[in-house]
Amino acid sequence: MTSKIELLDQKRKQYRKGTITWLFVFVAAWIVRSALKVQAVEAGFWYDILLAILVLCLLLQAYHVLREMLLGKEIRNNPLVKEALNDELTQLNALKAWKAAFFAVIGFIAIIAILSFFVHFNDLMLLLLTAFLIGFGTYNAAVYFLNR
Repeated sequence: MTSKIELLDQKRKQYRKGTITWLFVFVAAWIVRSALKVQAVEAGFWYDILLAILVLCLLLQAYHVLREMLLGKEIRNNPLVKEALNDELTQLNALKAWKAAFFAVIGFIAIIAILSFFVHFNDLMLLLLTAFLIGFGTYNAAVYFLNR
């Protein structure tokens, strides 16, 4: 049973690492695309390349998240595995990750509020989606690094 628990824990870490990796690639492409959009640079070809990268990253993130969700269902269905892999430390780390994500989003909003005195932001949806990405990424990265 211990080897099965270790294998499931290793898979869970692997799926979360894949999600984080592709999220960071997504965020890098998002920042470049957003910077081009804010600067009002006409780069049609580069927009298409960046859009392809964004879509590919979203698909790969969805794959890893789906695999992690299916693994979570398998863990919840077995009481012994659930007890071993969802202990108090794991739950505490998830709570710490939520706090980190909350403060990361608040920090981003504060930075944007300060920058808005000096720079005019035309696209509020872009800022809202970026705040969402920061929260999602911070939560997943915090859970991954805390549970290592």
